[in-house]
Amino acid sequence: MPFFGLYTPRKSNANISERITMACIELESLLNQLESSMVLTQHLTNLKQALFHSHTKVVQVSVKQLIRVAKDKQLAEQLSEDLELVLGMIENLAHKEQRVARDCVMMLLLLSS
Repeated sequence: MPFFGLYTPRKSNANISERITMACIELESLLNQLESSMVLTQHLTNLKQALFHSHTKVVQVSVKQLIRVAKDKQLAEQLSEDLELVLGMIENLAHKEQRVARDCVMMLLLLSS
């Protein structure tokens, strides 16, 4: 006889998940306009998965890797206001990891200044 109520899967908020996914797609599109790099694509994939699953440490590492790659490829000057807006959306949507998301977004915004 199963014990109901012992394990309840976490209900995902479809609206937030969908908005995070759309923001990441927009971010991917903007980064692809800057440069189609396999390294950027891999780091972006890691970031999308981390955001979707709310893995704090992975989000931090992925964003830092994206920043490093952007600096290496001198993409900082090409970051647009659109990219900043998308990153702001991701920051707002990652509500469970607000402090980490805010710190990550601030690091990315520093690149564009």
